[in-house]
Amino acid sequence: MLKANTISYASLKDKNPRIGGVTYYGKLTDIFEIHYTNEFKFILFKCDWIDPQVGKKVDEFNFTLVNFNHLLYKHNKLTDEPFILATQAEQVCYVTDPLELDWEVVMQLTIRDSFDMYSKDSSHVSHLVPQVEPLSQQELDERVYARDDDVHWVRDGVDGILVDDVQVDVDNAIDDDIIED
Repeated sequence: MLKANTISYASLKDKNPRIGGVTYYGKLTDIFEIHYTNEFKFILFKCDWIDPQVGKKVDEFNFTLVNFNHLLYKHNKLTDEPFILATQAEQVCYVTDPLELDWEVVMQLTIRDSFDMYSKDSSHVSHLVPQVEPLSQQELDERVYARDDDVHWVRDGVDGILVDDVQVDVDNAIDDDIIED
């Protein structure tokens, strides 16, 4: 997924352009690494992009759906722009809609262990930090037992069943299933 800002006008007579966001959805088809020098290199993603005019819709439950039968670039022309920088990409996954098999529901992924540490404005970073309840402290038994005689192996509050200790004579065992390695 790529979120791009674009300048648009409301009509031909409009003299006040507005900046608005357009979201493009696609599938990764290839990865290129371009080296200009050892320190100056770029990673590019080549994608099949959905035409946002006909290949994207929002359903009654506010889910975004895309249809990969409506691609933005179909004929591999020189004027096509299927590439983006890897740093511009946001990862999403697509789940096939069971009612309309040509359409796929866009599922945005939760980024884990990735934080913008250098940002002065933390408002756009808050979506990266998972909102979870703090874990309650758990009391752990830190005793280490050297022998089984020191441990009481019976649960309290549960009626137990006594089982006799079974002795197997390995020398006279007939059935191979009784003896395990």
